[in-house]
Amino acid sequence: MAKLQSAIVMVCLISLHSGLAGCASPGINADQGAPELLTEYTPQVGDVIFQSSPESPLINMIEGASNSHYSHCGIVDRRNGRWVVYEAAKQVAATPLETFTNRGRGGGFAVYRFKQPYQAQIPEVIENTRAYLSRPYDFRYRLDEEHIYCSELIYKAFEQATGEPLGELVRLGDLDWQPFEGLINELEQGPPPLDRLIITPIDLALAVQFEVVYARDFEVTRR
Repeated sequence: MAKLQSAIVMVCLISLHSGLAGCASPGINADQGAPELLTEYTPQVGDVIFQSSPESPLINMIEGASNSHYSHCGIVDRRNGRWVVYEAAKQVAATPLETFTNRGRGGGFAVYRFKQPYQAQIPEVIENTRAYLSRPYDFRYRLDEEHIYCSELIYKAFEQATGEPLGELVRLGDLDWQPFEGLINELEQGPPPLDRLIITPIDLALAVQFEVVYARDFEVTRR
């Protein structure tokens, strides 16, 4: 029975997570002196797009544990003449840009761009990202090579290109994991691994290497 329940939970989570995208209420939490955002989004290779995903038990856990509406992200590329976003959902895949940006709660999203000193590394970051295509999604949020989750994909691709971390890794035990203990137990088939290091979407977004350039119907959090 336990195995059947776990299988049902996993099937539900996969179907729920396949609808990843994002939105929140309009507005910007801008620090004084922060640059004005673009009025239209013109994509560039290497842009990282953050969203709030449609609500589900898994998304509620990501947002609730990290105290943020940032629950999904992907990185932009130009592939075969069209704009795509590499994302880790059911697996790492290239999704048409418009599909990605329109898929979440209210169609909201925010675009974070690498600052000028990091622009030269973008081709290598993209190449590293492509190396993970077809890798399955990691519902246990481990920093291994077998399975990949959305913010881990971008974190690893950047770290491999530069040797620098992109954002700050956090311990599961330091997040607000307690309300989601039952779901974590199902995913882990055991107790929560409180010492596991995770790169959450919001902790990735707060990386010093980024600047926010655009937001549509999305409340932006900046450093």
